[in-house]
Amino acid sequence: MSNELRAKVVKNFISLSLGQYGGMLCNIGFSIWLSRLLAPRDFGLLAITLFYLTFFNWFVEWGWEQGFMAHKEIPLNTAASTHFWIRCTLGLLPLLTFSVAYPMLRIICTSDKITLLLMLAAIYWLEKIGLTYRTILEKNYQLHTLAGLEFCTVVSSYIVAIIAALNGLGIYSLVLQRLVEKGLISLAYFLVSPWKIGFDFDLNVAKTFFKTFGIATWLGGIFSLTIYDFMSFLIGMLSTTDQAGFYTKAFSMATFPVMLTGIFGRLTVPLYTQYQFNVPEIRNIFVKTQAIKMILLFPIQFLMAFYAHIWIPLLIGSQWVPMVPVYQVMTVYGIARAFFDDVPAVYLYGFKNPWMLTRNQILQSVVIVTLGPLLVYFFQAFGGAIAISCMLVIAATLFWKNICTTLECKTSNFMEFFIALPALTKSYLTELILKPKT
Repeated sequence: MSNELRAKVVKNFISLSLGQYGGMLCNIGFSIWLSRLLAPRDFGLLAITLFYLTFFNWFVEWGWEQGFMAHKEIPLNTAASTHFWIRCTLGLLPLLTFSVAYPMLRIICTSDKITLLLMLAAIYWLEKIGLTYRTILEKNYQLHTLAGLEFCTVVSSYIVAIIAALNGLGIYSLVLQRLVEKGLISLAYFLVSPWKIGFDFDLNVAKTFFKTFGIATWLGGIFSLTIYDFMSFLIGMLSTTDQAGFYTKAFSMATFPVMLTGIFGRLTVPLYTQYQFNVPEIRNIFVKTQAIKMILLFPIQFLMAFYAHIWIPLLIGSQWVPMVPVYQVMTVYGIARAFFDDVPAVYLYGFKNPWMLTRNQILQSVVIVTLGPLLVYFFQAFGGAIAISCMLVIAATLFWKNICTTLECKTSNFMEFFIALPALTKSYLTELILKPKT
């Protein structure tokens, strides 16, 4: 990696860290406030309803983002136009489906639930049309711009949600938060993107995206639906909406520290694309990111889990006390998720191989389908937390075994970086501070 690219990575890391963790702190503060204003049932009902929206990914996710990012040889206008119009069209599918099915929905659902579904379907479309512009910014490595935009939109969305909750809108305050966040960020991506809109749709480009990533991504999406989104729905069906709310909130809070994974993901995906099939460079990037995460995440997750019985009722209220053991188990999932999430990017963008992730997701689905219903039936939300944590520990262990073989990576590679980390940190900071401005 050149010195210029290294300096750019460090700069983007600092920008993303400030933006993401600043957003996270605001998110935590506003989330605590919302948790005091709303009932566990509101969070559970939203999670159950969102499952129906996520289900539509079965029909619309065919590797479009992965193809757009990985195929750097296709001209930007052609690739972006093709991606945009695919997203714009398929993103309308939930809204059209619920609108056509409205007479039947009136028979099986209450009017407020139908309104909730239609609002979330419209938000789903807004989110999908913004993905083209986000991917362009990531391809151009404009990560500091992304960090600033996302921080502002998260804060704005929660301010709207708090005002709505204070005015008694209940679950619709959560819907408004999602609407402002997804709608505003899509508009912001559009405004700052170097590409605005084009009509150079190319069916052959769409076929190329599909051929490289389509089937694997579609299958992975089905299994991902089972793995990550099904549990709240399952708990709501087998237990109560309150239990689904406890699980949803515990899941959200246990993965707060894992935001670092998202930062590293944005930093490394363009690099893996740039160094495709270059094992030494990809190994170097992978080892450094994982070693830094080990240092930063383990202490945070351990302390939050150990003192959960103190800070959870203190911060979000006594109505959330039953969530404490659920959250403590979910921190195991949080750690496993942190070290699982970076591996797919190596295979997807470094080696254009999406099938490794799909095979791993099949294993995860088997674990969830086998353990999930049984544990939820006997232990409710706590059982769901056990099932999903066991699933990801097994999956992450096997995934790491495979990636270390692919990258010819050994324990000594991590140890060497740990030893060199203080000197490297000092060197990077000195370069950033003392580098003359041009």
